[in-house]
Amino acid sequence: MHRKNGRLFHKSLTIAGLLLLTFLESVAGAVPKVKVGVLMPLTGDFAYVGEIARKSILAAVPSGDIEFIFEDSACDAKKALSGYRKLLEMDGARMFLGPCCGNELESIAPLLEKNGSLVMSLCSSTGELFMRSNGRIISPVFSIEAESQFNGDYLESEGYQNIAIVYFDNAFSVAHETAFKRTLVRAKASTYKFDKLDQEAVRDISLKLRRDAPDAIYVPDFTPFALSFARQLKRIGLGNIPLFSIHAVQTESLIGAEGSAADGIVYSHPDIGSESADAYYPARAASLLNSAIKYCGDSVSCVKQQVLGNSSLTKDGTMEGTLVLKTVKNGKFVRFLKTTGRH
Repeated sequence: MHRKNGRLFHKSLTIAGLLLLTFLESVAGAVPKVKVGVLMPLTGDFAYVGEIARKSILAAVPSGDIEFIFEDSACDAKKALSGYRKLLEMDGARMFLGPCCGNELESIAPLLEKNGSLVMSLCSSTGELFMRSNGRIISPVFSIEAESQFNGDYLESEGYQNIAIVYFDNAFSVAHETAFKRTLVRAKASTYKFDKLDQEAVRDISLKLRRDAPDAIYVPDFTPFALSFARQLKRIGLGNIPLFSIHAVQTESLIGAEGSAADGIVYSHPDIGSESADAYYPARAASLLNSAIKYCGDSVSCVKQQVLGNSSLTKDGTMEGTLVLKTVKNGKFVRFLKTTGRH
């Protein structure tokens, strides 16, 4: 009896030892996930953009070599800067997705080289920002220059002579304005800036436009539409002036804010079918980063080299591809099929 119990005891010890050894080997062989900080607006007026981006990132890279750490930037330069520092210093992230707003990118750009960080932007930026950050801000989206040139070329080809550029004053829109004006040869462009986000500002800009009577309006920013700018134009008799914009307007928030007044807005958009750029760009950035991390691990310099070697990117780290014109028709976002003359 004692001999049998002894054999069972030794057998139990052997099994326990094997299990412990297997566990220790698995722990020793486990590779820690690479931490990637994600800066995006999760609160404030543009929280819907952050929520779309968050879902797209997690759907594109559901699990694997990356641990995503989300931080709210609220589309505010100061919050983006403090969020970047927190992710870098407290969470140990050196690679980042986001932020989504132009002023935020400007705030963190000077720190990236010194801290050995790499940013995959989720929104349009300029080729100049890529150079100024020494290649540490990569934007796998169409550059501001490319999109504004595309729109400027179209408006000139349609014979518009007096174009109003309307936007809320921020670095993103100012860059669009500069690139758009640079494209124009024959047409004249005048700028009207919102300096505050309220209905009084919308009314003031609309009355100035009624006074100046432009033959087209270019809005390189979603913010005026969030304040029902198109509704106000219709209200004061300017609903017949063609409205042009950029990819950011393809969102249900446009229909919510503008209702039927959104119909007829024509905007540039990557040629990606029915998917919105707000969902496509974050998924694309996350996928590119994930592929590079699978190859490089946590080596920032290696990841940077791998991403920039992707054939779908230009030499300034932005997207290469095809832009098309889309429009809003009966509350739906559809391809813009031009018939004759102006729409």
